[in-house]
Amino acid sequence: MTQAPARPDTAPGDWPDTRQPDNTKIDAQIRELGYDPVNKKGMDGMHFLFAADYTTTDGAQFLNDALKDKSYKVIVRSQVLTFAPGPFQAVSDLYTNCTEDTAPMELQWSQTVSSTMSFEVTAGVEATFFEVVKASMSMSFGMSWTTSETFSSTYGMQVRSKHLGWMERSANRQTITGEIWVIKEPDFFTIAWYGNGQITGQATDGRPKGTLVPKTRPMTQGEISKFCTTRQDDGAGPVLPSFALPYLSAVSLDAQEE
Repeated sequence: MTQAPARPDTAPGDWPDTRQPDNTKIDAQIRELGYDPVNKKGMDGMHFLFAADYTTTDGAQFLNDALKDKSYKVIVRSQVLTFAPGPFQAVSDLYTNCTEDTAPMELQWSQTVSSTMSFEVTAGVEATFFEVVKASMSMSFGMSWTTSETFSSTYGMQVRSKHLGWMERSANRQTITGEIWVIKEPDFFTIAWYGNGQITGQATDGRPKGTLVPKTRPMTQGEISKFCTTRQDDGAGPVLPSFALPYLSAVSLDAQEE
């Protein structure tokens, strides 16, 4: 896979692989509710703290219930923010060139990059949870969080005779690794829980959003017989759906950072 030269404002080395949080404001919130976020204990004998595992069925149910109940305060306390390119995915349909000459093709592509978690958050409370994530990102990193983002455009490429062409894209991703605190609002006594978690989404620190790659490979003789026997007026073969792409071996042409 060959990558096109980076643009001047996105030269290698300009973008860190990790960022450390400033949790001053987050920790102040937790302390106001009676807990020491560093030493993981209550501030006095009326505040009880327990570890939670949100990856279990019971733990996930508890977190989702807490997000629905206004008497619970949910806080994301970040430990580190890491950045990495996501896997390349097919983002266009598959175009065939059944002519005897190299042909220009205008490929339409689209990719939606959604957030994922190491624990389950249901659709009913997803918006509430990501408001918590956005607040944490703003306070701890001075950055935003995009729950879901869709990218789409067209790309002109040359596809050689009896070849297939399509587009693949890798989104640049950011991952929060940290703690999810759930604190019951003060009553006669207060109970809180904390558990580890990871949240991954589209990178929002200003780096390129992703890398777009045109791909091509020769058709097999069987594919030529199947797709090119009945030629259309323009000499092109059919456009195949993107679900066919995982079954194809590919040769990369070049890459383009966005």
